[in-house]
Order: sequence, then structure tokens, then C-alpha cells
Amino acid sequence: MLEYLEKGFSVIPIGIDKKPLIPSWKEYQSRKPTSEEIAVWCSTLNPVGIGIITGKISGIVVLDLDVGADTSGLHLPPTPSVKTGGGGSHHYFKPASRTAIQCSIGFRHKMDFKAEGGYIIAPPSLHKSGKHYEWSISFEDESLAEMPDWLLQEVAGKNTSKKDWDKISAGVGKGERNDTAAAYIGKILRGLSEADWESVGWGSAIAWNKNNTPPLPEKELRSVFDSIATAEKDQRSKSDKEDGTHASRIIKEILSADVLLFHDQSKDGYIAPNNNGSEVVRIRSKQFNRWISKISWQKFGKPIRSEDIRTVLGTLEGIATFDKDLHTLHVRTAFHDNAVWYDLGKSVVRISKEGWSVIDDPPILFRRFPHQEAQVTPVRGGSIAQILDFVNIRNEQEKLLIQAWCAAGIIPDFPHPFSTFHGPQGSGKSTTVSVFKQLLDPSQIKLSSPPDNFREFIQLGSHHWFLPIDNLSGLSEWLSDALCRACTGEGFSKRELYSDDDDVVYSFQNMGSLNGINLVVEKPDLLERCIIFGLEKFERVENLTNFTRRFNEARPLILGAMFDAVSGALKRIDDVPQENGFRMSDFARWGCAISEAIGYTANDFITAYRSNIKLQHQEAIDASPIAQAIEMLMKDQNEWKGTPTELHRLLEKLAEDQHIDKRSETWPKAANWMWRRITPIVTNLRARGIRVDRTSGDERIISFVKVTENAVDAVSGVSETEVTTEATDSTECVVVGDADGAIFHEQLEDSQHDTIDSIF
Repeated sequence: MLEYLEKGFSVIPIGIDKKPLIPSWKEYQSRKPTSEEIAVWCSTLNPVGIGIITGKISGIVVLDLDVGADTSGLHLPPTPSVKTGGGGSHHYFKPASRTAIQCSIGFRHKMDFKAEGGYIIAPPSLHKSGKHYEWSISFEDESLAEMPDWLLQEVAGKNTSKKDWDKISAGVGKGERNDTAAAYIGKILRGLSEADWESVGWGSAIAWNKNNTPPLPEKELRSVFDSIATAEKDQRSKSDKEDGTHASRIIKEILSADVLLFHDQSKDGYIAPNNNGSEVVRIRSKQFNRWISKISWQKFGKPIRSEDIRTVLGTLEGIATFDKDLHTLHVRTAFHDNAVWYDLGKSVVRISKEGWSVIDDPPILFRRFPHQEAQVTPVRGGSIAQILDFVNIRNEQEKLLIQAWCAAGIIPDFPHPFSTFHGPQGSGKSTTVSVFKQLLDPSQIKLSSPPDNFREFIQLGSHHWFLPIDNLSGLSEWLSDALCRACTGEGFSKRELYSDDDDVVYSFQNMGSLNGINLVVEKPDLLERCIIFGLEKFERVENLTNFTRRFNEARPLILGAMFDAVSGALKRIDDVPQENGFRMSDFARWGCAISEAIGYTANDFITAYRSNIKLQHQEAIDASPIAQAIEMLMKDQNEWKGTPTELHRLLEKLAEDQHIDKRSETWPKAANWMWRRITPIVTNLRARGIRVDRTSGDERIISFVKVTENAVDAVSGVSETEVTTEATDSTECVVVGDADGAIFHEQLEDSQHDTIDSIF
């Protein structure tokens, strides 16, 4: 406090509630305290803050801005300024030279003016938030500025009472008319657009002048009006010019810095402040808005108007899009330069056949979202089998599948099956999904409820690599189809907000997990893109605090082991056959390579994966009334053929006899719907030993033929839209399309069945 007293300020002691600790504090509006008084206050009152009396006694007035105050368009010259403990700011100015202006609390939203009769809290006072007031610009860095004209006019106007304006409006006499006319016209014009000055402003001046005794001659009144109008016009022009050059200054400041502008694959502009991939900011984002606001204040000592922000953003985005390089951006994981790259948050991990390493100045590969959390730093020496300590999986084949699936989640650019967990309450479904979210794509959003609509799904899918959809009771048809598309990696489109015609195209490919008490996936096309895990209820429940502690300790080691597994898989992947007969053929290849890298064999993985696919087919049959009816039809015969009408009539009767649910949406209501309802389950029926076919021509015939079990295994994972068959006396020709659309043929003679079972 003595330091401020020596600077010429009148000071008082302040408590944590920002109120003076002495009841007679107003005494120091007219005199400054002595050093002895300050010593007594400090020794007896234990103040946590220093108050400076504002006004002429201290030679300062202060503009007090709370958090959220709108300063756009306001000119604030460089002057001593304070960052408050509550996040606002104080701006110190010289008092008006002629008029002693009083305090004006709330003269604008979240703006106070501290002058005669008030005080301000000074650094390093303690705020109730626990933070201290700090100088942004100290008195050593900058001298006191004059009050901006807009502030002087506004607070001076606030100090003119309603009674004064009522008196002015009623008219004045000789000796007051010219000065009062200038004040009255100035007030009127400041509140009008220039286009309304003549029609509204001049008319108001004439009406007011009639109340004067006597009125000013109209020529004299017009001279005052024109003089004030010219001054107001010059002020507005000056302000507009300053604001325009301010945007240009900020653009030049950014372009002259060591930053990198570029655009992504969607033609969106970005900036890399560190000139590498450690931080990447989208130009049209809140984060970048805040950044240029910071530049405006720190470099030029003034806030930036919203109009100037738009100018800066538009200019920089144009430069980034048309003049700068393209960098394709990914979420969390990417292939680049013959290696897999994984985003830790700022640094990244590069994984190659030779091993993995953490890179602190990475290339520009990743975009990041506010919800994403930094991944832990990986540690060598762990085992991927440690995952099994944190998931409720007991079947040995499923243990292999979950390890291979999790490690494959580091590798991008191929369809990853969704892991699907179902089981009773207390079986750890949500906990299991949360574990994988933290291992693969940590986020503030640990688990996600199912999106309500397609637009929300696009937002979710484009902002996450791993989709953790929790606690499902069922899947709508649109969401089931959307998950299939997200797995395959198709493009999505939605209309740009506030645009009549512009489309925003999103392209993403996700992996993820679904969970619910029951197996919520019913549609065959999504089932074949899943790995199904049935969980049992825990006999003993571990304390969550202990579980979290154990997982946090193991997580860096597990992550390092996952990177080891990916590196090992990269060494082996070229030796794994391309053609394997699985619907998720790329996952099957990587699963084999990863399994060998972690100490299993490729055949171990194939056996486990086939077993799970058989479970998928069984679930698809159980979820389809038409499939159940066809199985009943073929129970005691090897072949059936007939028209759709004959089949519909037969299955209708069979469903009634066997109490099969005909109210299901998937049950054909008429014969012409029969083939459309059978098509989605062709693959599942084939896996159950029933081959389905339909002849074309004038009379379409649907046929069912029982086939051998081994032939079923060979195509157990192929999509129903990718299978056609032709029967001969000695061979069966199966035409199979893999997930990438490649076609290959296998002649499945009886002698070859055993061999097919042992390869991909």
C-alpha cells in the first residue's frame, strides 16, 4: 500500500469481499492516508486487498469490464490495465479536465465506470476465487491515456440528470442557447444513422429551438447543426478507418509470424502456430477467434470488433485455401510415409516395421477437437494380455479376439468390426467399453448415448475415431444403417448451417463398441460387421476407485504393448493372403498378423473369428421370423422350390402352427415382398446349411437346397449381396466378393472341403 501512496494514490484496506475494512473510508476521497495509518491497518486488519480511491484525489478514473462485456467496436487506447481475479479487466485513464464525473455503475451491460465517489481494487490483491489481480500493462510500461471520446460522452451523459435534460428540452434563454444547442444536437445525432440526420435530426433541432426564449435565428441554428454534424462525421470516419486498418494490422502480424497456413481435404483453412503438427487450429473456430482477440489486445492494446474478426477470418481462410498447401487431416490415427501414426495430443507415435517412437515435432497429420483428451505416454515392457485384467471376458477364443481387435484399432484405413457387448446388469458392459475408449481414443466423452438423428450421428462420427455407444435398448433402422456406413467408410453429407444450398461433405471411417442388456444388433448387415461378446455377471464387484487406480497404472504399459503388436503386424502383413473369404477380409488379415505378433498363430485367430461369425449367423436367424420359418420348412426335406405366392402361403401357415411372430416388420405381408425379406438373410441361411436361389424370367422361382457344412464355412462371412451359386453333379462354384470389391472363385469339390477349412 505504501508503494501506491508514493505514486500519489489515495489507498484504503480491502477485505476478501472487496469491501473496505474501515468504516470511514470516504474520508480518503478528500485526503490521502498517512504512512502511519497504513502501518496500523496492515498490522491490525490483515487486509487481503488494496483499494485505490478513484477521481481527482488519485488522478485516475477506471473502466471496469466484467467477463462477457461486449467491447466490439470500442476504441480503448494503450493505458495501464489490470487482469482481475475474476477474469475481467480494469483500464486506467486520466480524469476529465473540466468536469468531475461521478461513478456510473452498469452504464453498459457488464461495464462500470469508477470515478468520483468510488474505488478500484489494485494488484496484487487476492480475489475470492483464489486468484490475484495482475498488471496486464503497468504504469512503468505505459502512461495514463486520455479517456476515449465515446467513454467521456457516455458517462458524462449518464451524469446529466433527467431533470437537467427536461430543463434543456423545455428551452433556454439568451446566453445559453448556442452552447445548449450544440449539446442537444450532438446528443441527437450520436443516436442516429447519418441517413436520418436531415429528416429526424434537423427536424428535432427546429422543434427544440421553438421552446427557447427567444428562439435562435434559423440560420444560426443551422450553422451550429452543420458544425456538430461535421464533427460527428469526422469522428465516425476516424473510427471506421482505425478499425479497418486494425484488421489489416492483425492479418500482417499473423502472416509475419512463424506459423503455417494450409487447407485440408475439405478445403477448410487451418493454421499451425508452431509450424508443425503439434497444434493445428481451424481458422473458423472459437479457438482461433480467441487467439486473434489475444493478439489484438497484447500487440495493439485494443479489443477487436466482430466485423474485424470476420475480415481477418475471411482473408486468412482465402489465403490458406487458394495459396497454401494441402495437408490431409485425420482423427487420432493415420497412415503416412510407410508407417502408422497415432496422435497422443501434441506429440505423436510413429509405428513402423522397425518399432515405434514418440515424435515431439510431428508432420501435420491430425485435427483435434475440444472434447479430446491427451493420451498417456506409452511405456515399453508391457503385455497386451494385460487388457484381460480389465474386461469381463472368460472364453479363450474371445480373449484372443478382443486383444487382436483392440490392437487393430491403432491401424486406420480399413473396416473395423464393432465390438458388441451384452449381458445382465453388473456384468461390466459400460466399464469394458470405457476401457477401450481410453486406450484407443481418450475423450471427455467416456461413453455416448445413441444419437437422436442423422445430423447428430454425423457430428459424432466425424469428431471421434472410436464410437462408444452405451446402454442401448434397441437400434433404429436408420442408426443401424449409419453404423454400417461408418464402418465401411462412406461419405456423408448435410446442408451447411444458415445456407440454402451449400453441402458440407464428411468422410469418416470409425471403429467402436455397442452395449446393452440384450444383443441390440438384429439386422444381418450390421451383425456381420460386429464381433459379439456375451458377458456374465460378476460374482465379486471391485471397488471403482481401486479399478481406476489399477487401470491408470497399467494403461501406459498396455498402450506400449499395442504399439509393439502393430509394429509386429506390419512386419507380417505382406505374408498374409489377400483372399480369405471373410466379409471383413481386411480385419481378418490384420487379425492374423497381430495374433502372430503377440504369440498366437494365424489359425488360432481364424478359428476364433469363425466361431464368432457362426454366433452372428445364429443371432441373425433368431432375430428374423422369416428365417426361422424357412428353417422349419427345410427341417425334414433337402430341397424345395416354388413361386413367391406358393412360398408365402406355405410360410404363413407354418408361422401360425409354430407361433412365429408375423407381426414383425421383417415378415412379408404379401407375396411380392417375399424375396425382399429373404435377401438380407441369404448369407445367414447359407451358414445354417440352406442355399437360397431365385430364377429370373416370366415366372420367378425361389428355391432352397440343403448344402454341406464345410461349404458353409467357406463362405461364412460373405455378404448376401455378394453370393451366387451354381450346382453341378460334382462341384459347387461359389462366387465371392471381398470387402474391397475384388472377385475370386473357389471350386469346392468334396475332396477340397477339409483344405478350405484350414486356410483363410
